[in-house]
Amino acid sequence: MRTKTFVGAVLILTVAVTGCQPNSDQAPTADQGGVTVAAQETTDTTEQVETGSAMDALDGLRIIAHDIAPYDREAAFGGSWTDSDGNGCTTRQGVMKRDATEWVDEDGDCQSEQVVIADRYTGTAFVATNVGDAHTEHVVSAHDAWLTGAQNLTQDEREAFYQDPLNLITVEGSVNMSKGDKNAAQWLPPFEGGHCEFAAQQVTVKAKYDLGVTDAEYVALSDILAGCSDQGLITLDDLADTPVFHEATHLTGGNEAEAQDVNPAPSTGTEPFENCTQAREAGAAPLHKGEPGYGGHMDGDGDGVACE
Repeated sequence: MRTKTFVGAVLILTVAVTGCQPNSDQAPTADQGGVTVAAQETTDTTEQVETGSAMDALDGLRIIAHDIAPYDREAAFGGSWTDSDGNGCTTRQGVMKRDATEWVDEDGDCQSEQVVIADRYTGTAFVATNVGDAHTEHVVSAHDAWLTGAQNLTQDEREAFYQDPLNLITVEGSVNMSKGDKNAAQWLPPFEGGHCEFAAQQVTVKAKYDLGVTDAEYVALSDILAGCSDQGLITLDDLADTPVFHEATHLTGGNEAEAQDVNPAPSTGTEPFENCTQAREAGAAPLHKGEPGYGGHMDGDGDGVACE
């Protein structure tokens, strides 16, 4: 199992987290009450595509035009996080644990009070102290999947796609919102050192679920992979390898790196999401009263939990 090295620009922000200090040799740790709790590893038995060359796999994908058809995210993909492996944690919680360098969960309920995330899109680490700081990102978005072949899958296959850790990473909220449902021809991560893995992960997921790519998408992915030395397809073991940042940045819900995006979406910041669809696209649902993104207009039963 190899460990990837990301080098991000140094941007030291003051955060109200005890014991979090930049370290030039390793990712930061989270310390609470004088006790450091290491990130927990999760096990997932999701079937993977065969390993091999990402470029060869890209060449094997169908070149298609976007298939415009009515789209209802929740109806098509389920929309809510499930406990797919029966370990008591939702898929979102499991992926966040996997992507954390440190995880503090004093109650043992799979909900971290404090977590340090290794963000593969920015090449930095950030401290998340609430759900609005960290989003669960579908590398191949549900909408892009729908437009490139998912409508031909069974309901079970689409729901498996939505919950598949092979297609999920934890990233800083504003970066996830800037990507939205764009494909690789429309958006690339701000961290150029992560482009090879990003392209390979897109190809891996599309090959696994028999999804196609547009002409522009093929060109974008091909151009990236042409500059990657022997880039293979992505496996769950690759994603379980915690990136090491030689220069770490502590963030608390804001990132100043600009994505390569022709039409960037505005960051929600602490403003409420417009609707539950937007909250689910950001991987932030369900939302609890007092958390960033929560709005009473989405809390139909008034119980303080929106987009359940």
